[in-house]
Amino acid sequence: MKPSRVFLLSITVSILFAPIIGAMAIEEVTTPIARPLPSLPEPVLSEGLLRVEIVEEPTSISASLASEYVEASLSLSSGPDQVGSVWVVTFDVPDIRPGLYDLYITYSGEEHVQPRSVWVMDEWPTSLVISHITDIHQPYGGANFTQYIYEQNLLNPDMILVTGDVVDVETIRAAWENLQGTMEYSEVPIYLIPGNHDHTADSKYYQKYGGKNNYTLTIGDFFIVALNSHGGGYVTLEEIAWADKVLEENSDKYKIIAFHHPMFSGEYEEDGGTLTGGEFTGDWQNIEDLEDIMYFTWSQNMDNAREMLRVIEENDVDVILSGHVHRDLIYHMNDEHWFITTTTIGGGSGQYRGYREITVTDDGSISLDDYGTSNMYNPPNSVPLEKIKYLYKQANDGTETAASVIIENDLVMDLDDVQVEFVVDGSLDSSSYTINPEPDTQEIISVEGSHHFILTYDVPAETTFAATIFSEEDTEEPTIDLVLGELLDGSGAVSAIIEVSDSGWGVKNTEISYSLDGQTWNPVPVSLEPEISPTEWKISFSSDLFYTPEYDADEITFKVESVDFAGNTATEEVTHTAAEPEPEPDTEPDTEPEQETDTDTGTEQGTETEPDTEPETEPEPDTGGGIPFPAAYMLIGVTGATILISLRKPKSF
Repeated sequence: MKPSRVFLLSITVSILFAPIIGAMAIEEVTTPIARPLPSLPEPVLSEGLLRVEIVEEPTSISASLASEYVEASLSLSSGPDQVGSVWVVTFDVPDIRPGLYDLYITYSGEEHVQPRSVWVMDEWPTSLVISHITDIHQPYGGANFTQYIYEQNLLNPDMILVTGDVVDVETIRAAWENLQGTMEYSEVPIYLIPGNHDHTADSKYYQKYGGKNNYTLTIGDFFIVALNSHGGGYVTLEEIAWADKVLEENSDKYKIIAFHHPMFSGEYEEDGGTLTGGEFTGDWQNIEDLEDIMYFTWSQNMDNAREMLRVIEENDVDVILSGHVHRDLIYHMNDEHWFITTTTIGGGSGQYRGYREITVTDDGSISLDDYGTSNMYNPPNSVPLEKIKYLYKQANDGTETAASVIIENDLVMDLDDVQVEFVVDGSLDSSSYTINPEPDTQEIISVEGSHHFILTYDVPAETTFAATIFSEEDTEEPTIDLVLGELLDGSGAVSAIIEVSDSGWGVKNTEISYSLDGQTWNPVPVSLEPEISPTEWKISFSSDLFYTPEYDADEITFKVESVDFAGNTATEEVTHTAAEPEPEPDTEPDTEPEQETDTDTGTEQGTETEPDTEPETEPEPDTGGGIPFPAAYMLIGVTGATILISLRKPKSF
């Protein structure tokens, strides 16, 4: 058995007194640039035209696009021209890499930024992968939306469409802080529409900090109409008439409508899950025949429902997306129109947290993810949240010549074309690097002293996948530092802090166990998790830090076994033995004889004085098996001993 080793984790003292998180800045996103928005990115072709709407007349205007990889100036094509209440300007987009860009607009000597608001493509797509979520309910949705964006950055759909209840109460500042903070990390274009919870102040704040109440979106041969079902739960006749008009003008396209309240659904609490979706026939002229499966806010406003269904039928709308009821339901009407409702991704009651992946093609077809396909009329049938985890090992920030990724897919669904990005030292030529296993696709972008390797892989269902990029072989085993500490609460309990690092390709896996007799080993339940929140992300780890639970035992041995991505292994054992308490010192006092005192009354009175005594001494803390540390140490250890790393530099938003 190796001798016990002790090390100290350096902790910056200032973090103990600094506030954990300060108030985030929230920005109005609909002024002065009215479109595009972070919640309504504008699709545009490389070497195409970008249309920008501004709420005031701009003078001396210029524009540029920027991403993590590219900065490009735009040349003015036309405008500014007043169109209704906005001024329209168009710019020529140069030949640049496809992706999501920040838009910088300067006029009248002032610069304005719309983060992640321009979606550049090489050519218009023939198919579109839409990740559909609904009912985020910030701030009560908490980390669910952040977890979802974390997963989508790996899955890499074409776009995210959110069908309402973006916030729970639009007058709560934290709701917009969480929403905008999380959206800042998204690598996928996000499109929002409002729900009834976004109307708690008549959508005043939603229209400032969220986006538009209704809009149209054209992506090549795909046409999306986003409608507002308001607080009452139905679309007004005026908005339905507007939808009818714009759909007629785009009759040759694949058409999708999205609004918050579903036309066909019920409350799960009322029907107990007896509604399961399915095939049905019907028409708008006899909509009363469908009342049994209609949602009550529509059936109680039958004129609006009839007109909405007429517009859907007569304009050959292919897909209708909704939320609100926190359940999964799919209805297929007349073998033509798909009414798809998805469970909540955020707060509130619901069957579970989930999302859908919907693929539509310009020839009119639609396909769902494996959950939707296999359980189409047997809900729940959306993809459950928190079944995907991925971590990068080593810094993965361009400072090192190796990095690895590990992906855990706990879904009963294959993940196709997940996107991995390695960022390695650019001082070496990109050809110096080897990738194992070989990716399905590969793109290399060299910028600012770093090489970005953007790769895609397929990850089968219920498997763990790993990949590594390196410039040289790794023959060094991982380094394990194991510290035992007895808590200073008098309980005698002991726990361990373990830090595992690797100088080569990174730590792949670590197993920790303990033994009370030196023969039987019991696993310690520890796991390395991504640290993600609306304010900061850490998904890359130069070393792995673990804390064990507390164990109360006279003798305990901890064993750590670690393997790196090259297959090198290391093992470390440390034993803690409780020290025998020191004997208590003799504390019997020396006593003095009683003294007699005569009083002037002639009465004898004896006065006994209290003895001088020494306080009992407590045993010295055991220093043989480790170092003592207070319980609070465990709360700050992760914060103080690690460096937060973000794959994307946050911008002010």
